[in-house]
Amino acid sequence: MIVLGAPQDDTAGTNRGAVHVYDQSLTGSTVPATKFVLTADDGADGDAFGSDVAVGNGRIVVDAKYSDASGTDSGAAYIYTLGGNLIKKIIPTDSAQQDYLGTSCAVGNGRIVIGAYGNDDNGLTSGSAYIYDLYGNNEIKINAPDGVAGDSFGKSVAIGNGRIVVGAPLADSGSNSNAGAAYVYDLLGNYLFKLTGSGTTEYFFGTDVAVGAGHIIVGEPGGASRVYVFDASTGS
Repeated sequence: MIVLGAPQDDTAGTNRGAVHVYDQSLTGSTVPATKFVLTADDGADGDAFGSDVAVGNGRIVVDAKYSDASGTDSGAAYIYTLGGNLIKKIIPTDSAQQDYLGTSCAVGNGRIVIGAYGNDDNGLTSGSAYIYDLYGNNEIKINAPDGVAGDSFGKSVAIGNGRIVVGAPLADSGSNSNAGAAYVYDLLGNYLFKLTGSGTTEYFFGTDVAVGAGHIIVGEPGGASRVYVFDASTGS
């Protein structure tokens, strides 16, 4: 199936958001048929439900990064079956205002990962990410081992090949402000290694991350706009 977020959709209320689920079967240029539309039953105006989405392991994960579940813009995420039945609404145990939980999400390898780049564990907007099982239980929180204020760790996340990858596009590298970085963990949240780009000015490495087929892909939209490919096992 194809899952598309529409975070500014006004169907259920102003900018409450919606997610459109389509049949993946295509015939020629025929537009796939809509299977159903998801909205948050407990949503509020401005929640931006559908700000990011992920599908895999029999689950649809939907972010609502402006939800006020634990304070203004604390954020939330929802887990559904492939049939659109709600399994659980995720609100971290230490959720706080302006965490923006749900800026990014990923599902795979029996895990769900959700980014919260506004979390302040290592300083203002240093960022965090949360790992859950497919039912939204067994929460594990991860932070960058060298994280500091302003890094935005959790702005992007990915899962695959037994790896969890978290982008921190505003992390500094020496005198290189906002060079960016990506951090790699195992499925239990144990830190493995850090990835960085080769730029010498602002590059925002880690704005987007992906992992699969034995490789980690990291986007760097600033400067020369590069894409880096690393070995998922070693980071080389």
